[in-house]
Amino acid sequence: MKKNYGIVMTFYRIERWLYVHKLKFMANIVFRLIYLIFNCYIPPSVKIGKNVEIAHGIGIVLNINCEIGDDCIIYQNVTIGNGGGANWKQVCIGGRSRYFGEYYSW
Repeated sequence: MKKNYGIVMTFYRIERWLYVHKLKFMANIVFRLIYLIFNCYIPPSVKIGKNVEIAHGIGIVLNINCEIGDDCIIYQNVTIGNGGGANWKQVCIGGRSRYFGEYYSW
């Protein structure tokens, strides 16, 4: 059975593909749809690895410079600031977590 990584990640993959292929206007439209529908701030410049799951998409905020590694799970109300997540692989980020460089609260 194929694992479902969620509709938010599907929209993000479309948004990222458009951004990488220089269709930034269309990527911005998808970005705004993600924000309006799911209340997630996931800019197209964010690099998210393979098999990342956004379990509950409400209130997620990712900085434009952050990178998320492979096989991570992100729950609701998570904020990842500048430089966060670059070396994270197989990490579960619980609800209401905050990460800002050296400072974090789980």
